[in-house]
Formats: sequence, C-alpha cells, structure tokens
Amino acid sequence: LHKSMQNGVTKAVLHKYSSKDLRGLKKFIEDFPIARGFLIYGGTKRFYENNIEIIPVDDAIARLHDIFDP
Repeated sequence: LHKSMQNGVTKAVLHKYSSKDLRGLKKFIEDFPIARGFLIYGGTKRFYENNIEIIPVDDAIARLHDIFDP
C-alpha cells in the first residue's frame, strides 16, 4: 500500500491485490453476465483474471472513455 497526499487529497494505491478483492466483482458478473468487470490497481501489468480486466491505475486513467463507453 502506497499512500500520498497531494493538493489536500489522500491517495492510496494497492500495488498488489488478492482473490478476496475480486470476490464481489466475480459474483456481480455471474449475476449480470452482460456486465464488464474491471479492477484498477497500482501495479504495472495489464491482464485478465476470471473475465475481469486487471488494469494499472495509470492505464485506466488514460482510457476512462473506453471503460465507461464501450
């Protein structure tokens, strides 16, 4: 976990995640199969795990328009 404060805003970035972090999102996708799942994290690699796209935070910010408007 990396924490920093910039312009009065505290930012916490997880560089790793666990399967526990995906649990709710996996259940949501099971219930709503048309939904797309994303986990944004502080790492540097982009990949898929159980139909969930794992995206580094810098990549996610750069492509927010793609994420919210497929």
